[in-house]
Amino acid sequence: MRYFVTIRREGGTAYAVTSHGPMDQYLYRHQSQKNRRMRRIKIYLWTAGAFLLVVGLMYTVLDSSVFRIRSVTITGENYLTDADVLRILAPREFTSYLSLFLGQNNLLAWGNSRPDTTNTPLAEASVRRDWLRQSVSIAIQERNRFAIWCDAEDECAWIDRNGIPFQSAPQAEGSLIIAIHDISTGHIPLNSPVVEQRFVGNLIAIIDNLMTLNIPIENISYDPHLEEITVQSYGWPKILLSIRFDPTATISSLASLEQKVDITKLRYIDLRVENRIYYKS
Repeated sequence: MRYFVTIRREGGTAYAVTSHGPMDQYLYRHQSQKNRRMRRIKIYLWTAGAFLLVVGLMYTVLDSSVFRIRSVTITGENYLTDADVLRILAPREFTSYLSLFLGQNNLLAWGNSRPDTTNTPLAEASVRRDWLRQSVSIAIQERNRFAIWCDAEDECAWIDRNGIPFQSAPQAEGSLIIAIHDISTGHIPLNSPVVEQRFVGNLIAIIDNLMTLNIPIENISYDPHLEEITVQSYGWPKILLSIRFDPTATISSLASLEQKVDITKLRYIDLRVENRIYYKS
């Protein structure tokens, strides 16, 4: 019988390991192969377990009712519908790839936030989610619909008290809602002042004062080249105004003019000079 001696060193000490021949080598290889198979099986089992865990998590997140929104409550709307509010907030609330992937009906896609509402019909918005009730509540404040501004093609938009158009509006006439028609050929640029920034305050003052006059307005037009406003009314003379200065004091003096002349018989009242009233009968 042959014996094989293998010298193995550990540290500074040498050891002699005796092998009993080819049979031992075969058993050693067989055991090594068995150990490798066991390691592969463990890897397969761990991989399958991880895969099933991921599938389970995806099902829980995407398809199960655990994170599904049961109700969305919107408060504060006057003119906008719930669909309008969601359409406005969606591109501001769902900005990450994950939220876009999950979609609007998943609680994980929403957050407790105050989304940026700049250049929208909303002045502000607040979003809150309730995990227990599986609901989302949205509180909004709409921008002030101060007046209507129309271009020469009769395309109109609401403007706020900053003179900024922010949403399409219907054509309107009369005194309940002030509508000003820009006689220029250009369209209305949303989210930009309808007049020069330095004149916005004067424009707002003109509209405020026209509301206090309580006259039956027929039409209001604006000439951007002259920076002047012309007011046509029923039973009243034409009123000419300039946006280059605040007309509050001058318009307030119209009450004293009524005591001196019969305004209904005048052809026009010219308020285009600061602190002066000109009229023609």
